[in-house]
Amino acid sequence: MQALPGVESVSAAAVVPFSEPGRCCFMSTATTESGQDSSSIVLHPAAPGLFEMLRIPMIAGRDLAWTDAGVAENPVVITRTLAERFFGEDNPVGASFIVGTRQPESFTVVGVVGDPMFWSLSEYRDFDVFFPYDTVTASRLPFMELAVRTARPVEGLPDALRRTIWDLQPDMPIPNVMSLPVQISQTMTSERFLSTLLMVFAAFAITLAAAGIYGTMLYAVGQRSHEFGIRMALGADGSRILGQVLKRGMALTVVGVGLGLAGALALSRVLESLVFGITVQDVPTYGAVTVLLGFVSLVACYVPARKAARLDPIETPSNGIDPRANRSAASRVLTGAARFCEGFPKLPRQRARRIS
Repeated sequence: MQALPGVESVSAAAVVPFSEPGRCCFMSTATTESGQDSSSIVLHPAAPGLFEMLRIPMIAGRDLAWTDAGVAENPVVITRTLAERFFGEDNPVGASFIVGTRQPESFTVVGVVGDPMFWSLSEYRDFDVFFPYDTVTASRLPFMELAVRTARPVEGLPDALRRTIWDLQPDMPIPNVMSLPVQISQTMTSERFLSTLLMVFAAFAITLAAAGIYGTMLYAVGQRSHEFGIRMALGADGSRILGQVLKRGMALTVVGVGLGLAGALALSRVLESLVFGITVQDVPTYGAVTVLLGFVSLVACYVPARKAARLDPIETPSNGIDPRANRSAASRVLTGAARFCEGFPKLPRQRARRIS
């Protein structure tokens, strides 16, 4: 497979990252040689070169080698979290620990790697132990997964991989061949649904906020229309009225955005499982949302402010801007419902008898 066009490296493991949910390797219990600490671990049969191909950093020691199979020391590679749990600040390379309770067996650490993600972007399986896969018999390990890295997308690579495997073993079943982005996408179905749902609710909330700001400012301008008309009759410029209304509307926006940011920071932990690659206190994200809300508020305030700036000083004292002429559809529906209910016959009132 290494000789196929476009292939950079090939490795294998019982489970490669973002495999099907539920597929696992061997569960066991690991104990330090002193017996002071123990933890549940996952044993991963793996081939040499897996960490380099998957870009999992090697923190200390070395990778697994083809010559490790059958060695009495049972060389293994462990994750950083397990190394910190069992060995603290000491160098774990060369140290040993016990695996199993019924038939305990000693394993020697030859390397430490970073904590990989195997099932989803939001789940870390902290205590992983990797050992040479060719030390496991076929009866105990009925399946293996190949991992192939290419420099670029290669057309026809899945068929070429199948033909190569079937040339060696014609009856080998190959269920599927898929790229890593596709596997990641399949593990994020629930997160994608929740994110889409939150985006829909956020868009609805912004629309309601814009409508609320527009209605509030329109009502405020209607209440002060006589005042604005008198000011313009005394020589006030329309741009000054426009700026005054916008200033008041944006002041309310600043207060609202400030309270919203405080609430978002307080509840950011709730969204921690839905964001990947950034923190829940990501400054650019909060800045972009603040700018968006400010722009929406500015547009919502500008329309009433423009109406106030275009008032006719002669007609305003008698007419003004009637806020009821710009009632929302919801208020009209409620008014119609109230009038409809007035048409029902009223129930006769019962007079209360006084008991002497």
